[in-house]
Amino acid sequence: MPAEGEGEVPAEGEGEVPAEGEGEVPAEGEGEVPAEGEGEVPAEGEGEVPAEGEGEVPAEGEGEKPGVIDAVDDNFTGASGNANVGNVLSNDTLDGAAANVNTVTISVVASKAAGIALDSNTGIVRVNPGTAAGDYEMMYRICEKSVPENCDTATVKVTVAAEPILVAAPNVAGMPLADVIRLLSTLGLRLGTVDRECNDDVPENGVISQSPAAGTQVAPGTAVNLVVSTGNCPCCQGVSPIDPTNIFLGALAVLALLIASLFLAGGGEAVPPIKL
Repeated sequence: MPAEGEGEVPAEGEGEVPAEGEGEVPAEGEGEVPAEGEGEVPAEGEGEVPAEGEGEVPAEGEGEKPGVIDAVDDNFTGASGNANVGNVLSNDTLDGAAANVNTVTISVVASKAAGIALDSNTGIVRVNPGTAAGDYEMMYRICEKSVPENCDTATVKVTVAAEPILVAAPNVAGMPLADVIRLLSTLGLRLGTVDRECNDDVPENGVISQSPAAGTQVAPGTAVNLVVSTGNCPCCQGVSPIDPTNIFLGALAVLALLIASLFLAGGGEAVPPIKL
C-alpha cells in the first residue's frame, strides 16, 4: 500500500516545468519601478536637434529691418558740356530722411543716351561736351547700404538746350551813348552799367571805354558796361593847389642866389647891404 502522498495526482499547475524565463531571478535593476519622469515619451519637438543655422546669433548687421526707400524721378535742363545739371539724390529719401551717399549706393540701370552720365559716387548728372540738343533719359537704382537688397529705381530726364549763337561785342568807343543803346539792341545785347568821367579827348556823352572789349564773342543778352565822358575836364584839374610855404621858401632861395652873385661880382669883397 503506497504511503501518504505517493501515487496522488498533482493538482492543476503543480509539477509543471516552467516556461523559458519563468521563475528566473531578475538581474539587478530589472523589474524596478522607474523614478518620476523616467521613461516618459518626450513631447512633440522636445529633444530634437536644431537644423543647421537654427538658433545661431546673427552676425553684426544681419537681421536688420530694411528702411522705406524711395527713389523719385528727376527732370533737369542743361547745355552741352554742363558738368552738373543736378543730383539724383536731391529728392530721394530713406525712412523719410534725405538720402545721401553715406546711406545709399547709386548705380545706373539703363541709359538711352551716351550724351549724359551719372557719377555713382556723388549722384551728380552731367552733359558730355558735344551732346546735341534734345531730351535724354537714364534709369538709376539706389540701395540701402546696411540692407543691400532694399532698393528702388527711378528715371532721370535731361533736356539739353541748343547752344546759343554767339555775337561779337561791337566797338562803341567814341560813339554817342544814344547811338550805342540802339546798336546794342539791334545785336541782341543790352546796356549794362554806365560810369561817367571827364575827358578832354572824348566829347560829352561819348563812350570812353567798354566791357567786354570790342570783338569779344558773347551770348545774346549779355550786358555791355560803359564809361561815358562828361566833357572836358575843368582848368588846372589834377594840379596841386599853391602852398604859401612853398612860395616863401622859393623867395628865400632866390634872394640867397642874388646875394651870392653880388658877392662874386665884387671880387669877393663884402657888398654893402641892399636898402629895400
